[in-house]
Amino acid sequence: MENQPEFVQKHLRSARALLKLNVKNESVFSRGTYQIEIQDKNKQKYFPFLQITDNGEVSDSFCSCGEGKNCVHLAAAWLKIFNEFEEPLHVRFRKSLWNRL
Repeated sequence: MENQPEFVQKHLRSARALLKLNVKNESVFSRGTYQIEIQDKNKQKYFPFLQITDNGEVSDSFCSCGEGKNCVHLAAAWLKIFNEFEEPLHVRFRKSLWNRL
């Protein structure tokens, strides 16, 4: 993805590794507001929160880890939301059959 936020660029490798741990990563979203549960290898849970516009820009973010708006958990959550697509999950969901049901 071309327009990655700075926190994703900074933590890209670590965030990808965190997502590959095959541990629980629950996602809850409503429109462009996301809360993603990220667990590390020690089963410590973190809850990054992101508000993402329809065009993929982050309008607000924070994480329960306390590291501010520039942590690996936010980067992992952003990667999970986009999942190698150009559009965020809420936009893809809006266009999906699951939304129509």
